[in-house]
Amino acid sequence: MNSCLYEGRVCHRRFEPRPHTFSYPVFYAYLDLDELDRVFSGRWFWSTARPAPVRFRRKDYLGDSAVSLQAAVRERISSETGKAPTGPIRVLSHLRHFGFSFNPVSFYYCFDPTDSFVETIVAEITNTPWNEQHAYVLPREHSL
Repeated sequence: MNSCLYEGRVCHRRFEPRPHTFSYPVFYAYLDLDELDRVFSGRWFWSTARPAPVRFRRKDYLGDSAVSLQAAVRERISSETGKAPTGPIRVLSHLRHFGFSFNPVSFYYCFDPTDSFVETIVAEITNTPWNEQHAYVLPREHSL
């Protein structure tokens, strides 16, 4: 299993229109999109299918929620680079808690077909109060 949890800190600082700073501890879920059912099924505390204290809700993420998240990520990369990744896709994201979502950024790590290295990263930025989402495709440089 590739899915796991990571601890970290979220820090933010801005200068305009007035200075504002915050820093607080968080945990992020690193989820292999092929493992979602296995990770979330049979657990009362978290779910993908029903309201739960912790929830992975497809609507909170990239693209049309009627399409699988993997398909949406592959399509986004293909539309920007002309080539869709074929390997595993894993997302590092903050999950929904008690019905609320505060997820400033999700990173989609798209691996090569052999699962040896990351070919492309998609950074999905969410501006929660205004319900805006922007995705940036970051292909791997061939000089590595």
